[in-house]
Amino acid sequence: HRPRAGDEQTIAEIIYWERPEGGRVFHTGSIATAWAMYYDESLTNLVRNILHHFKVKPKK
Repeated sequence: HRPRAGDEQTIAEIIYWERPEGGRVFHTGSIATAWAMYYDESLTNLVRNILHHFKVKPKK
């Protein structure tokens, strides 16, 4: 998959699709996504936007 950020050992995919029945799927393809959000503000914003799109309410 090109273009790719990071070194050759760093590989992850982001997948989003909507099912005909109305279901939606978001998958990051990496076990380190939560860790990476601490260091990458753009990834944090992406996940925040996805959660908003899925109508997940933030805790108060």
